[in-house]
Amino acid sequence: MGKRQQMIGRGFEYRVVHKAQAYKIPAKRIVLSGSTEEKLDVEIAGMRFECKYRSSGLKSVFTWLEKTERDGGMGVVIGGGRNNPIVVMRLEKFLRLIGGMKNHESSKG
Repeated sequence: MGKRQQMIGRGFEYRVVHKAQAYKIPAKRIVLSGSTEEKLDVEIAGMRFECKYRSSGLKSVFTWLEKTERDGGMGVVIGGGRNNPIVVMRLEKFLRLIGGMKNHESSKG
């Protein structure tokens, strides 16, 4: 991967972390992810994620998500073959979801 692509990817990782922090959710970028034993890019609320940025890729997924949102849905569940299904949703909706879970858990105690 070229230096420019690495810079774009790193910038995207920081945007994801800052957005989570704006929702008061603990988040951090994993320093040197991929080049050491650390294999994932960011940690949000104790969960680790790989970040992938594509400026023009995944058009079908975004089209499906936009239609789902117009219809009042939260996200898209995608499955195929023998793979376990995955859920795709906007980062903001995900952060609100886990933020609400965090607030609900703290109110139990």
